Amino acid sequence: GKQRHIHVLSDEEIRALFVKIDQYSPRLNCHSFNRLALEYRVLFRLLLCCGMRVSEARKLKKEDIDLVAGKVIIKNGKNNKDRMVYLPDDLRQLMISYSDRMRKEYNDWSLWFFPAREMSNLLSVGTIDKQFNAAWNATAFAVKCPDKPTVHSLRHYVECFKMVSLCRKIDKLTFLLSNTHHFIFCLL
Repeated sequence: GKQRHIHVLSDEEIRALFVKIDQYSPRLNCHSFNRLALEYRVLFRLLLCCGMRVSEARKLKKEDIDLVAGKVIIKNGKNNKDRMVYLPDDLRQLMISYSDRMRKEYNDWSLWFFPAREMSNLLSVGTIDKQFNAAWNATAFAVKCPDKPTVHSLRHYVECFKMVSLCRKIDKLTFLLSNTHHFIFCLL
């Protein structure tokens, strides 16, 4: 079959996407839909900043997240393995405020960190995909992009960012090591 090309989002595309995610307002001014708009803002940032899979983020229970320590335990991830992810401090602060707001404004009793419209359920992959696609399609980049990104593209963005960062560190280390013999020679 035809192999799909992966679209790695640029910094400009990420900024445009999150402007649209943050601007999302449900057509119906309904309490549960307004709550979901808040959830999407946090969920997509969690996916972007931590490189989580959609299936992992949507299944997070409140008990899996330690906002004081800034840790998230992902249970039964890929290959049924558990792993821990650390939250960047700005995301941790956002999640604290989200959690407080959910409790105070929406009387959140769900065991899920990102509950569905019916709080006893978790968000579906389809709902998350639909929101991502709507936000992406609202950006100016959507018409120019031959390989349409998916929610999983947020994970690829993080991985590419990590690789670029690692390559810069390796380049710096290589430079330092290549100049070490000159330094040692000068000491003799």
